[in-house]
Amino acid sequence: MEQRRNSMFAGVRSLIVWTALSSLALTTHAQNCTIQAPNDHELHPVWGGETWATFSDSSGGSLRIWTGEDGGRIRFSTDGGLSWKFAATPADHTHSIFDIWFFPNSDHGFATGRGGRVLETTNGGQSWTNYGARILDAAGDPATLWGVRSLGDGIVFASGLWSFYYTDDYGQTWNPITVYESRPLGMGGMLPSTIPLTNLELFRLDFVGTSSSFVGCVGGEWEDPSSNSGRGVVLFTDSSLPESSGGHKWWVVLDDSVGAPPGTGGEMLKPWSVRYERGSTNLASSVAYVCGGPGGNELSRIYRTADSGRTWNFETVVAVTPYDTASPIGGTAVVVGYSGDYWLRDPLTGDWTASTMPSNSTWEPTPGLSRGALLGVSTFGTQGLITTGDFGSQRISYDLGATWTSMSPFYPNSDEVEQRLYDCAFQPSSPLTGCLVGQGGRIMCTTDGGCTFQDAVTWGSGPTLRGIDFGDANFGVAVGDKASMLYTGDGGQSWSFGVRPKPQPNKMRFRGVSAVGSTEAWAVGYRTDNTALVAYSNDGGATWSLKTPPATGDLRLEAVAFIDSTSGLVVGHSDNGTGNRVGRAFEATYDSQTDTLTWTEVTPTFSPGPSRLLDVAASGTSLATATACAVGDGGLVLEWTGSTFTSSRKTVVDLSAVDVSPSGSVILVGSTYDNDLSTADSKGYMLRRDSSGVWSQIRVHTGKDPVGISLTSDTRGYVVGQPDGMTTASFINGNLASSILLRYIAN
Repeated sequence: MEQRRNSMFAGVRSLIVWTALSSLALTTHAQNCTIQAPNDHELHPVWGGETWATFSDSSGGSLRIWTGEDGGRIRFSTDGGLSWKFAATPADHTHSIFDIWFFPNSDHGFATGRGGRVLETTNGGQSWTNYGARILDAAGDPATLWGVRSLGDGIVFASGLWSFYYTDDYGQTWNPITVYESRPLGMGGMLPSTIPLTNLELFRLDFVGTSSSFVGCVGGEWEDPSSNSGRGVVLFTDSSLPESSGGHKWWVVLDDSVGAPPGTGGEMLKPWSVRYERGSTNLASSVAYVCGGPGGNELSRIYRTADSGRTWNFETVVAVTPYDTASPIGGTAVVVGYSGDYWLRDPLTGDWTASTMPSNSTWEPTPGLSRGALLGVSTFGTQGLITTGDFGSQRISYDLGATWTSMSPFYPNSDEVEQRLYDCAFQPSSPLTGCLVGQGGRIMCTTDGGCTFQDAVTWGSGPTLRGIDFGDANFGVAVGDKASMLYTGDGGQSWSFGVRPKPQPNKMRFRGVSAVGSTEAWAVGYRTDNTALVAYSNDGGATWSLKTPPATGDLRLEAVAFIDSTSGLVVGHSDNGTGNRVGRAFEATYDSQTDTLTWTEVTPTFSPGPSRLLDVAASGTSLATATACAVGDGGLVLEWTGSTFTSSRKTVVDLSAVDVSPSGSVILVGSTYDNDLSTADSKGYMLRRDSSGVWSQIRVHTGKDPVGISLTSDTRGYVVGQPDGMTTASFINGNLASSILLRYIAN
């Protein structure tokens, strides 16, 4: 029985384990690569996306490193990043880790992120457990937590969106902290106004001291209703002061809206990180830094305190938003941020020097944004720096940033992919061999299941490729914007440009492709005026001719699935005359002898709601007996009966991809909304229909939307994910996006 994939998205079958493979290297590296999935999660990204946080410790003689990443994965190294292991984490924790921290020269540490969980380890990060109860934010939802610190003796503080809590009973109860607009001196019996937690998003926090006596700081954005605007602020507490109630009351000590000298550029709208100099113990005169900004390429600010956080002095304006800071006592402070930029402070002069992370990229998909954001930084010794960030990057410097080395477990000394990927196709006969397509006309191929990738095609600034498919072990086709048609006859090792159909190919946008056997392929899409396109090749993709589409007028065709040389299914959507787009489905019958393409509309009746159809897949030897499925907006699912489709809505989530396995099971992929998976930062969403016709819901725990899938067998497959899913990424070229490749393993 033969299976046909298709379209800019492709689907998969039964799902037991998803493991992320990479942010994808630009060059091939000769190395042995075995990617193992953690055994404690059903669905677990292993590589790619963002690496949000890092912490290092060299006080015990060896350099130990921990990273907090997408999908709740925690990675650790005990040899300075030469080798890495995955930590065992709770099966119910599949949310991005935003902060990770250890006591000095200790195996005891904490981590936190989305989902309202604080994690604890007592064995050096090899395994982690939930620390007490789940934290709910001020609205009653599982909290998004940006920071965590412990003072020992069961005392832990956690900060986040609408969240600022402490526990003094080892996490059994979490108590809200009271925040004041100024120090609560209680003059004349009056207290300053409190700031509701619902008006605060607090980021990474830090402390000096112990459970018996401490000071602490945290930065955050205060949405001030009186001014109807946001302010970047720093909160402070001193447990020795009666007004702090033992550190349970905090107050604003820095308001960025008035804290910088007049005429100073930029702003610190979101103070992403507050950090004391590492090893600080003086409660009165410790040095700390806070950094932040509005986001992206916006002028931002850095402040410094020399009295443990009671007062703050403006330091400098930086060109882009900084996200984290670190420094040893009396040493060089470092701040890292957007676009791979970082800044070093001379401890003698106080001057800041800007630098940019080196990149091996041979071209820039978006000018000026050739490097991913640096999201975390940690110091070791007097000159050691470790950074983490977008595209799964992990880098180390032993000389204060003069030189950098990649610590990426599978991609040493390589750059990371910095543009959106849209689809993937792997070969059933050689399941470790496959290719990915995306922005800039890029085609990347692997022969080792994603351990290493080689650029098969890079145009630099070419049209975006939207779909890819293989007809057999050798023949493959990729299509995209401006009638881009590429083909391979050697399994993806090399690609050639096909002759584009005419007239006006630059106005043609091909979205889906289905390769048949060793020479035939069908591609569908639409022109810039929203009229349908159907193209056919019978010479291995070398030349293409336009065929009569299924209807005239407004019709965008999104996906195609041909079972054999004569029959297939096509889906898309049309304007219904009211500005709303409704799904359309068609059966195609092709007679090669007469070169005649016949269409039959098989669109069923839809229940009320959005109904664009975005993907279709089929498996079988003929349409009469095939298993086929189409998906679209609002959880719309169409199931093939042999001659027509039946329609139902399986969820409220927009479904963007589908594939059918040889056994008849179905996997659907789409973008989720916060109110649908309120306890997860995971955007990935799947439904599975098994061979008996039973549907079940599956979460894909990554911060990316799965948008392209390739199944190599009933139990193996791959998926491409990226930010924005169908909303933006599928239809327009976006800015840099931290794409992710995951592997599917069913037991």
